[in-house]
Amino acid sequence: MQRVQVQLTDEQVRDLKSLAREKEVSVSELLRRGADEVIRTNGPTLAERYERAWDAVGIIKGDAADVAERHDEYLADIYGS
Repeated sequence: MQRVQVQLTDEQVRDLKSLAREKEVSVSELLRRGADEVIRTNGPTLAERYERAWDAVGIIKGDAADVAERHDEYLADIYGS
């Protein structure tokens, strides 16, 4: 784990301490859970998007001459988007 420093309002600190007591966890644990939630709900990271793109390289077989123009459509077909 890494230590990070954040600045919170007095109200946030008070509410976090109260919630931590109620949940019987540390304030740090609540903040880690909150960070996990933010990460989870904001979609894939840039690295994950690059990985998905590289995974798609070469997946289209055939002699489609319009891949340069229609690549978004082909990827949507592959990933079901």
